[in-house]
Formats: sequence, structure tokens, C-alpha cells
Amino acid sequence: MGTDTAVIRRYLLREIATLQPDPNLSLWTPLCPDSTLIRLNLRRYLSDGGDPEKLIEIMVCSARIPPDMQALHKRWRYVGEWIEHHRLPFGRTDFTAFSAQMDSANWPIIHHSRRFVERYRPAYRVLRRDCFRQLQ
Repeated sequence: MGTDTAVIRRYLLREIATLQPDPNLSLWTPLCPDSTLIRLNLRRYLSDGGDPEKLIEIMVCSARIPPDMQALHKRWRYVGEWIEHHRLPFGRTDFTAFSAQMDSANWPIIHHSRRFVERYRPAYRVLRRDCFRQLQ
């Protein structure tokens, strides 16, 4: 989606039309130790009366700031260590192959598998916390 506001709007509005607001969920959770990135729960956002147009602004703001690839690679090494020590339910071979695939594609944004979507019904956006606070 990048920073194309029309594409973001179309996709977001289509998704939120299918969601049931839920005030019992956390509005956001940190995705990294310094909380630079957060996962905004759309069900809670809607429950709180969140404005989709404001969220589009926040998404565009977040997309305009280049990712910290050095931090990503550092954190990804931790994932590899957790797999190596059996703290995550993935095989080392699969992890290595996936890592190589992501490296060769320059770590693009990826979407959940159909199985994951059916099982967990994710409804969130990954945002920069500073954009969320500034534009909320």
C-alpha cells in the first residue's frame, strides 16, 4: 500500500466494514523494546470511536519513515536464537530458508497466510508510535 492514500482508504474501509468493535481489547501493543513500532488493534480503535480518515493519515506518516534495517536484523538474529533453543515452534531449516528469501527480496511487507487469518482473524495495523501520538 505504501503511501497511496486512495489504496489505503479502499483497503482499510473494506476491512473495518467487516469488524465487530471490541472495547475489551488493548488499543495498542508495543512491537519492539523501545515501542517505536506498535500494533494498533482495529477492533478497539473502532470501539473507541476512532476516525478511519485519521488512521489513514497515521498510516501514511508511518510509511514515509524508512525502517531501521539494522534494528530489524538484530532482532531477527534473536528470533534465530529462540528457534535454535526451541523457544519457538519452527525448524532451523525453514527459518534459514525464509530468512534468505526475505533478504533477497529486501524484507518486503508480507501478509498472513490464509490459515492464520482464518484461525486468528487479525485486525491491526503496524504503525510508528510517534505518528500515532502526533496525529491521534
